[in-house]
Formats: sequence, structure tokens, C-alpha cells
Amino acid sequence: MEHELVTQWMQKSQDDYISATVLMDRVIPPQIEIACYHCQQCAEKALKAFCIYKNSEVQKTHNLIVLCQQCASLDSEFSTLIADCARLTPYSVQTRYPNNIEILESEAKAALVLAKKIYDFTENKVLKTK
Repeated sequence: MEHELVTQWMQKSQDDYISATVLMDRVIPPQIEIACYHCQQCAEKALKAFCIYKNSEVQKTHNLIVLCQQCASLDSEFSTLIADCARLTPYSVQTRYPNNIEILESEAKAALVLAKKIYDFTENKVLKTK
């Protein structure tokens, strides 16, 4: 059952990454803000999948730093992702509501790279070690 739940969370994470990619690469003009939101969600769901994998309580937070620190307490290698998580965390809220913050296309492309990095790192921990 736990393996199935981990797989479901990782699938949702991957779905967010795919959505972000489509919004950047196949929509004109690129939907930068919502793509960044999906990048944050990709990372969040992957980190939560790892917590489930380790039978740790999933924190109800969108703060990727907090989630990554929790993962690092379970596997110290996650500490290498904390700075990446810090870059993605603001996209959980600031991209969903009207605001005066402009996100550049280059920042969104960087967010895609970070989301993929966090997803791949976590996937290697939870799916390929089973």
C-alpha cells in the first residue's frame, strides 16, 4: 500500500512538471507564472512522496525548505537540495494571485530545471531502490 501511495505522489509530481513544460514550450505566449507554480508543486509532491516512503508524517506546508529539511533528517543527501527548494518556494503563493512581481522567462526556465532536478533526485531514492 505505501509503495502505491508513493508512486501516486510521484505521478502527481511528474504531472505538474509536464504541465509546467507545456505551459512554457507549447503555449503562446508562455504562461510563466503558472508554469512556476507547477514547478513548485512538482518539487513539493516529490518531497512529500519521500516522506511517505520513509513512513514520516507529511507536513501540511507549501514551504519546500521545511519539507527538504524534513527529508534531510531522514536522508542527509537531501541537504544538497535546500538552496534549490528556497528558489522554488515563493512560487507556491506569489504566482497564484494578482501581484506586482514580474517573473522573467529565464527564471521560469531555471525553475523547470530545478523542479526536474528535485524530481529526479527523489525518484532515484523512492522508485529505483525498491
